[in-house]
Amino acid sequence: MKFVQTEALKEGMRLAYPVYNHQGVLLFEQDSKLTRQSINSITNFKLLGVYVLEPAEPAPPLSEEDIEFERFQAEHVYRLQEGMEAIISSEKIGKIQNMVGVLQKAYGRKSNKMQFKQSLRSKEDYIYKHSMNVAILTTLMAYRMKLKIEECEMSITAALVHDIGKVMGAESPEEERDEYGKLQYEFYREKSGHEFLDKVFASKPNIRRICSQALLLKQGLYEERELPKKAIMGSKILMVADYYDTMTAMRLGKEPQSEISTVKQMLARPDIFDEQVVQTLLACINIVYAGISVELNTGAKALVLHENPTDILRPTVLLFKDNSIMDLSLRDNLDVTIVDIVKTMNEQYVLKDTQL
Repeated sequence: MKFVQTEALKEGMRLAYPVYNHQGVLLFEQDSKLTRQSINSITNFKLLGVYVLEPAEPAPPLSEEDIEFERFQAEHVYRLQEGMEAIISSEKIGKIQNMVGVLQKAYGRKSNKMQFKQSLRSKEDYIYKHSMNVAILTTLMAYRMKLKIEECEMSITAALVHDIGKVMGAESPEEERDEYGKLQYEFYREKSGHEFLDKVFASKPNIRRICSQALLLKQGLYEERELPKKAIMGSKILMVADYYDTMTAMRLGKEPQSEISTVKQMLARPDIFDEQVVQTLLACINIVYAGISVELNTGAKALVLHENPTDILRPTVLLFKDNSIMDLSLRDNLDVTIVDIVKTMNEQYVLKDTQL
């Protein structure tokens, strides 16, 4: 499986996953071959691209949970867009509170790990799909950490609206834009949006506080600055959820990182990413599980046989070179580590031509 940008799609390519419209209606089935008409439709949807199968690759199995997750994303992201636009125009909470309830019902009490699939995105819906994914991850983690109901609700609300400044298109003065550059400009837009949230959520100041503290943590990742000394848990959860989705999703002008690389980066910076929250994320979604292929620091490729529930980076694997089994959690194997997942741009894993 590989990710192909829209402008590079060709007739005869097979879709790895179904494509839904904004109402959650199935447009193109999994494994269907692209035609000129379907390519035109995908282009008109302004998608950045789609996942397609290799010529001889079978379509990956989709569980009912997988199908429902994709349908949920497709349907509710546009409701989030309507809700955020309503907040901006009316300065009232409106439909966003209803969305918090929908997320709580769907993901608030999941006891099993879920397959967290990245959604297809376009330039127009990128912020909304990012915000929806961040809110889903926040819901999973907040409830798994057994936060009080009020804390869960505030954390989920903050996740939904944390990027509202980007939707508002807040402009920075020209001299500041030149001085701070693109990254600082993004920080400026986020901060402007958080100031606007003071008006909308005047009776719930912790929502703005969660967003603002998470932004300070994000800034601390890229520049030397004082971090919030008593960051509330909601901001720590938001930081992890925001970074994980940002780095692993298809991005404008950038290749997405693998889930493994992203997790390792977070674990390496406990000053920015709360370790308890990162471990909670790993307990909520599947990242290293039976059936995926990984690359080891020895250069060997291996198939994961059994997940390690206490340390996902040290599972039991089957080495491709000699079919031997290695338990990475054993003391004798502690010098062997997983470098990354062998993959294209989604959770299906293929070897490059040079590795075959």
